Amino acid sequence: QGVLASAFPAVRRLVGEGFFAFTTARFASLHPPRNPVLALYGADFPGWLAAAPQLHDFPFVADTARLEWTIHALSDALPAPPCNLNELAGAADAYVTFAAGAVLFEAPAPVADLIEPDADPAQLDMTAPCYLLLAPTEQGVTRITLTADSFATLTALSNGQTLSQALADHAPADFIPLLRRLAQRGVFSAITPVSGLTS
Repeated sequence: QGVLASAFPAVRRLVGEGFFAFTTARFASLHPPRNPVLALYGADFPGWLAAAPQLHDFPFVADTARLEWTIHALSDALPAPPCNLNELAGAADAYVTFAAGAVLFEAPAPVADLIEPDADPAQLDMTAPCYLLLAPTEQGVTRITLTADSFATLTALSNGQTLSQALADHAPADFIPLLRRLAQRGVFSAITPVSGLTS
């Protein structure tokens, strides 16, 4: 239970000490650790919370747990080196390959705010969606807040669309500066120019 408390401090704060102790004990009894590395224990906990009947009216708790676990899982990942966009000079198009540690995350609630130590759900718009890109860096896990259009564009790129295809479908404002910033932070492992236009 101490391992789960360490991985999910915001969830612990949101549901209270009593319920957190109860639900983690129940979870641990039904899903004991199968890996000797206890830091890896807890991947199934967000899904457990999502199915908990006591939290049916509070789905943001499970979404908060998903974000906390994503950050926890990336905390020991190796950062990728910056990617050079100069290779795109003169290219008609490009494919973007995401680094192994880069994760696109979305939730229907403001979970990026909820994981902050002083977060108060009563002071937040709980209908505001959250769009993030997370990646390991030398300083820890970076969280980059995205607009809905930028998130959709990056998702299209991660699914194999070319840059021009993704931009044609979503066309977020100021996406190219964002792309450069992400490349500098090691979000991409490769940006491959395409010599001709794709259909």
